[in-house]
Amino acid sequence: MFRTLFVSTRTTVPAVLVLFAVSGVCHAQPDANIQMTTHNKIRPGRVGEFRDVAAKLVALCKEAGCEQSWTVWAKQSGEREFVTVTNHKKWADLDVQPGDNPKFQPHLAEWRVLMARLNDTIESSSRVIGELQPDLSIQTGRATSIEQMPALARVHRVKVRQERMNDFMKLIKDEVMPGNQKGGVKWFGVFRSRFGAPANEVRTVTFLDKWAALDSPAPLRKALGEDGFQAMAAKWSTMVEEHTWDIVRFQKEMTYIPASGPTLSSSSKD
Repeated sequence: MFRTLFVSTRTTVPAVLVLFAVSGVCHAQPDANIQMTTHNKIRPGRVGEFRDVAAKLVALCKEAGCEQSWTVWAKQSGEREFVTVTNHKKWADLDVQPGDNPKFQPHLAEWRVLMARLNDTIESSSRVIGELQPDLSIQTGRATSIEQMPALARVHRVKVRQERMNDFMKLIKDEVMPGNQKGGVKWFGVFRSRFGAPANEVRTVTFLDKWAALDSPAPLRKALGEDGFQAMAAKWSTMVEEHTWDIVRFQKEMTYIPASGPTLSSSSKD
């Protein structure tokens, strides 16, 4: 699932159990800025089973009337993984367990069986909890149904020089975010790592309809012009130690969005 908060921990013990436990019963909030992102590496030959069980969990939550949404994405670059994201309004949401909700009690036994099956397909997991920076992000594009979710997300992970973090965030606020906005970007999410990743790691997310979108100049480049873009990039490069781009594809059948709408703004991923 995707959330506005990043907490990441490397472990050989599957972390999906906790993720679904939280997302299954928490109340969805449109202003949820805490994002939990869990990366799951599936055991060889078990991807089909993972998909099947994840879809059964979605069906169970539809029947139970779960209120918290989650999204699942398959990495299209780097190591093959499935990424689950949930968004939370309060840190207290992370304390919630499936059995805490009375209306979920009739479904608890089935949920535990499915979670055991799901965890058995997972070779290893890592989790990052990050926090959305609303004043640096563009959130005009918000999905109200699963049909409105984008096909792809582009995720940019940046390790910022410790002494330049304030300068980096100011550059995003003064040039990158306004440039994306001028270029027509509807969703540009900026997340600061809080747990599970270095404190100087920043992730940005924008959404794409298809790979072909990368054949055209990026909205930021078009908005700033070539000279303006190169000037911005020169400043950016002095503040960054290293950075990585990834593309992930939305997995509709493994995603749960209740009728009240998702907790994840949609329209762009870094």
